[in-house]
Amino acid sequence: MADFTGLLITLGILGLAIVIDAIIGDPPPPPWKSLYYKLHPTVWMGNVTAKLKPIFKNKNPKIEKINGVLLALALIAIFTIPTYVGLKLIAIYLPSILYVLV
Repeated sequence: MADFTGLLITLGILGLAIVIDAIIGDPPPPPWKSLYYKLHPTVWMGNVTAKLKPIFKNKNPKIEKINGVLLALALIAIFTIPTYVGLKLIAIYLPSILYVLV
């Protein structure tokens, strides 16, 4: 029989994420900038995107399309790599239930 621990953990994380999103939802838009809003990862991604976007601008449409792809890949790397490493370390050093909660 196959080991389904990884699948169960993944499904637990997905279920918990859906419940948390249903309870808390998205942060409110400005001008009300609470601590919750400032700490939300989606807000971080938007801020990083806004700062990097001018760097990738170009008058040539073909180059700008390539730069758009590079911007997307850069943003994915900026947020995915630290998240993956952090979760991997948590999975190694903490019990499974704490991993799921984090």
